[in-house]
Amino acid sequence: MSLGAYKDVTWSLQRCHLEPTKMSLGAYKDVTWSLQRCHLEPTKMSLGAYKDVTWSLQRCHLEPTKMSLGAYKDVTWSLQRCHLEPTKMSLGAYKDVTWSLQRCHLEPTKMSLGAYKDVTWSLQRCHLEPTKMSLGAYKDVTWSLQRCHLEPTKMSLGAYKDVTWSLQRCHLEPTKMSLGAYKDVTWSLQRCHLEPTKMSLGAYKDVTWSLQRCHLEPTKMSLGAYKDVTWSLQRCHLEPTKMSLGAYKDVTWSLQGYHLEPTRMSLLECKDVTWSLQGCHLEPTKMSLGAYKNVTWSLQKCHLEPTRISFGAYKDVTFRMQGCHSEPTRTSFGDYKGVTWSLQKCHLEPTKMSLGAYKGVTWSLQRCHLEPTKMSLGAYKDVTWSLQRCHLEPTKMSLGAYKDVTWSLQRCHLEPTKMSLGAYKDVTWSLQRCHLEPTKMSLGAYKDVTWSLQRCHLEPTKMSLGAYKDVTWSLQRCHLEPTKMSLGAYKDVTWSLQRCHLEPTKMSLGAYKDVTWSLQRCHLEPTKMSLGAYKDVTWSLQRCHLEPTKMSLGAYKNVTWSLQRCHLEPTKMSLGAYKDVTWSLQKCHLEPTKMSLGAYKNVTWSLQGCHLEPTKMSLGAYKDVTWSLQRCHLEPTKMSLGAYKDVTWSLQGYHSEPTNMSLGAYKDITWNLQRCRHFFAYYCMYVFVRLLSA
Repeated sequence: MSLGAYKDVTWSLQRCHLEPTKMSLGAYKDVTWSLQRCHLEPTKMSLGAYKDVTWSLQRCHLEPTKMSLGAYKDVTWSLQRCHLEPTKMSLGAYKDVTWSLQRCHLEPTKMSLGAYKDVTWSLQRCHLEPTKMSLGAYKDVTWSLQRCHLEPTKMSLGAYKDVTWSLQRCHLEPTKMSLGAYKDVTWSLQRCHLEPTKMSLGAYKDVTWSLQRCHLEPTKMSLGAYKDVTWSLQRCHLEPTKMSLGAYKDVTWSLQGYHLEPTRMSLLECKDVTWSLQGCHLEPTKMSLGAYKNVTWSLQKCHLEPTRISFGAYKDVTFRMQGCHSEPTRTSFGDYKGVTWSLQKCHLEPTKMSLGAYKGVTWSLQRCHLEPTKMSLGAYKDVTWSLQRCHLEPTKMSLGAYKDVTWSLQRCHLEPTKMSLGAYKDVTWSLQRCHLEPTKMSLGAYKDVTWSLQRCHLEPTKMSLGAYKDVTWSLQRCHLEPTKMSLGAYKDVTWSLQRCHLEPTKMSLGAYKDVTWSLQRCHLEPTKMSLGAYKDVTWSLQRCHLEPTKMSLGAYKNVTWSLQRCHLEPTKMSLGAYKDVTWSLQKCHLEPTKMSLGAYKNVTWSLQGCHLEPTKMSLGAYKDVTWSLQRCHLEPTKMSLGAYKDVTWSLQGYHSEPTNMSLGAYKDITWNLQRCRHFFAYYCMYVFVRLLSA
């Protein structure tokens, strides 16, 4: 038994050059077994390092593995330092806190292990690094969260750290309620460098909540200033806001001075008058609070400063306005005096409706030094409203200028603005001149054409508005200035482009202007095809001062194309001269060139004179004979073309000039030679052979 038991440990001691003794054999027997189980090499370091943890694992009946040896090595050392028994529970409980203490270079003791066990767990839950500072800072808050059964998170650790400290200072028990209730007030006291006590925590808890609701900074001044008003708002079940805290602060003070209970009614009734009395350096009393309540409300509605004078001056007018159930404004205090006078001048009854309706127009009439009458009040009421909406000054000119356009905008349910008043003023005038109804469509449609007519000093009529509407749009698209000339010149071509669904541009307006005129003269419909086809021929006719007609457009279309291909200038002569030859070349599918136009001009004339069809063969065959006949001043006929064709060829072969005599003289001999051409050749061969034989 002993030889088998100590065989492995002996081998371990030999590997580590250690002396085998009773003590060493016993001490390293179990750790050797652990290292073998984990396939680790026995060294002086590993034997010493894993001896105690092996003992701990055996005490706890745990299996030695690489993981368990490493994991429980340090905690075993901690338990030994603290004279604690290793158990499954103690090994697991103190493993992480041992690691935390080692990270912080702290000594493991019974106290430190117990104190930092829970905070280590909290830091691990929050993925925070254990340091001396974090262990100390989050120890108490961890305890508080555990007492309240709350989960430790980065947010909860940070949020409840200071309030835990406050509760400990005040010897209060941490609960879910106390942690939540005193968290914000603790932060406020810290911001103000105030000591947390049971009294201060309770006193500033509600006011802190109010300041947070209003996004206000807690200071010693704000905590003290808003403490009582917060209490008043809570008594009245009102929401704390920046406005309510400021509004009810002084009135709370007034009510407390007179031992009056804060209620919603008393806060509202005494709020503004308290502010007024303070502004006038008057003492708040039950009598003064009641007497100046209504006039204070009026002054506030009008954004007027309460003074001892204004109290007296506006007390009665406030009473009158309340009688009419009318809202006091800064304008109404001054203007209801004037509008009352206006209504009296017009024998109208002052009512809530009439005071409001004629308030602005009365002010306008006063600004313009106009007399208020039933007619003027009604006429300028809406335009005054428009000018006020646009922040424009009412003058005699502006009232008159914008009266009708205001009516138009109201008819079209459009909002009066500086832009709309200016934009639709002139078009409204145009529609009125033409007795047309203002609508959203008509205002938009005739706005630009009205501007064009005004630029050209033309009178707006139903005809001119309709006639120049589209051409105005075309000129605007092309950034061209509307003038009498441009409106007239581009009116018809705009219509043509619209008929053909073409976009108006500077190029298209200029290019299709004349051809549109030509098509109109000929009563032809503008289409994409006709505009393109007759554009160049129109230009040719204009160059030649010829009138465009259906006949001339058709007749000179192809010859214009031919001249353009040959870079020739269109003139009356060239159009007439090359018209027929162009037709001939097209019939023969020949390309028009300077050479072909000149070469086939006369023969075309000859063929037409003889009523012959131009073909590639006939043009070539009769070209030279036509030239001969012209040289001889002979008329081309079917007979003469045929009769003189061959003799012309003969004369050209001998470079002889065609004349009346030569054509007649050589006509028959040429025919005879052609008839005898084969016989003469054999006869010449026979004579030549006989001469050689001789």
